[in-house]
Amino acid sequence: MSVKVGLVSFAHVHSPAYAAVLRELDAADFVGITDEVADRGKEAAEQYGVRFFDSNDSLYEEVDAVVVCSENKYHVRDVIPALHGGVHVLCEKPISTTVEDASAMIQASETSGSQLRTAFPVRYQRHEPRPDPGRLVSRPRACRRRRGDGPHRPPRRHSALDARRRGQ
Repeated sequence: MSVKVGLVSFAHVHSPAYAAVLRELDAADFVGITDEVADRGKEAAEQYGVRFFDSNDSLYEEVDAVVVCSENKYHVRDVIPALHGGVHVLCEKPISTTVEDASAMIQASETSGSQLRTAFPVRYQRHEPRPDPGRLVSRPRACRRRRGDGPHRPPRRHSALDARRRGQ
């Protein structure tokens, strides 16, 4: 069983990436795209081989979930009707442009029972392999940490004693 998913608007820069993933994802059935700029939406729907929907409501009737990629100021306009229509929503960040709109969207999710999620990519997260438990040092060691500019930091510098412990 796959989840039927639609894309609301092709305005966001990440819209093509969402469409490409939805098209290839085995667990999802990419149903279609709706966009208030009809030419943009029709072109995208044709490119990804899905149906173009003339309105958000017509898309909401056909899907289990949507990815909202409209301009930030329109997120509240697109999210709340989807939630009230029983459709789960993944909304591009930021969730809204005002605290009041964000609160209204969260309230709509809570009252409707539909899930509201925000797409928040985690960049620059270092994925380090787990240490081998047999090589863990029993007592803590001190090391000096240097800070670099920006999201990347220089690697740790180990003392000569640490190098000898590692057999170098």
